[in-house]
Amino acid sequence: MESESKYKISYFGPLRSFIGLMFQIPKKDHIYILDMKKDIDDGFVHTFFCIKPLDIYLYNSNLELVSYKKNMKQFSILLPKKPFRYIIEGINLDKNKINFALSNLSNSIR
Repeated sequence: MESESKYKISYFGPLRSFIGLMFQIPKKDHIYILDMKKDIDDGFVHTFFCIKPLDIYLYNSNLELVSYKKNMKQFSILLPKKPFRYIIEGINLDKNKINFALSNLSNSIR
């Protein structure tokens, strides 16, 4: 599902979230939101087989920032210390893009 705006948002459910952006070229105007449907206690995020470095932000079910990594290089691992539910990924994610993604997430979970 994509929303219309200055930025494009693509939502992925749990099954698609396991693949994420592997083997894909992410678009600069896209924000990718991966929803694991519940908080993951012992999860991690990797950039194996990702074609470009990504900005990755992890949020819990209350939309509180848990962990993030800017410009995460290919074949890297992010191990958050707290549970997370949502993964927001993209290229050059700035504060405006993150706030836009969070407001869309907030509206979609009401």
